[in-house]
Amino acid sequence: MKIKLPLTEQQKLQLQFCLEHGALGPDGKNKINAFCQFANQAFRDFEADILSCSFLPRSGLEDEEIRYFVADKALSRKQAKRYLKALNKDIDTLEMELHERLLLLIEAFMGR
Repeated sequence: MKIKLPLTEQQKLQLQFCLEHGALGPDGKNKINAFCQFANQAFRDFEADILSCSFLPRSGLEDEEIRYFVADKALSRKQAKRYLKALNKDIDTLEMELHERLLLLIEAFMGR
């Protein structure tokens, strides 16, 4: 079965990235909310046909770094991997690209 892209908002894999304030340096607690807003804008077009990204401050180490949802239903990483595979995407490659772009965005935000 051929999947028609772009997916509807309800069909898109929703990726929530929970970011630790320490990633923004010693003053990260004061910058994390602004950075998350900055990242939400910057990642608006990242794999936009299949994915919706949002960045949130990580409230504790018990929070997973990346959480996946479809139609507001939580998915395990294994389920998200199968979902992406059906779209001819690899979760490991997607996460690696996400992390690489995020590092560049942090550097840009911090003025490096």
